[in-house]
Amino acid sequence: LAHHRRARARAYGAALSVFACVLVAYALRTFTWRLDRIAARSPTEWGDPLGPLVVGGSAAALLSTIWLVEVANYATEHHR
Repeated sequence: LAHHRRARARAYGAALSVFACVLVAYALRTFTWRLDRIAARSPTEWGDPLGPLVVGGSAAALLSTIWLVEVANYATEHHR
């Protein structure tokens, strides 16, 4: 039982770490994209209207999935 909990914890940690790395890469890409637009004095929009929704939705989906898996495991372990 404890082994399964540790395995789940490792899986959650790995998923959150991958998400964090993707978030850093996205932030760096957005920063350099905006920097190029500002340096070129481009009259176009510098904002990213879709990014916050995608990042927030992805974080909510990942954390909700982790929570649901834990609720299901708790119900399974304590149902007996």
